[in-house]
Amino acid sequence: MAWAGRWSAGSGVLARLDAGPLDAVPAAVEAVACFGVAEALANAARHGRPTGADVHVRHTGPG
Repeated sequence: MAWAGRWSAGSGVLARLDAGPLDAVPAAVEAVACFGVAEALANAARHGRPTGADVHVRHTGPG
């Protein structure tokens, strides 16, 4: 997920991504997950003035 590095560079907030082992997921699921994380990071940067953010992503359940 190279977008986390690009977001960090553009926002000045160090985003650390821990994705663990991920199996293949449908493109729609990946898009929604990326949007959700991007929105959370944007809200943190806008309202919290953080110096860093940790994102942990896990694939659980069937599949």
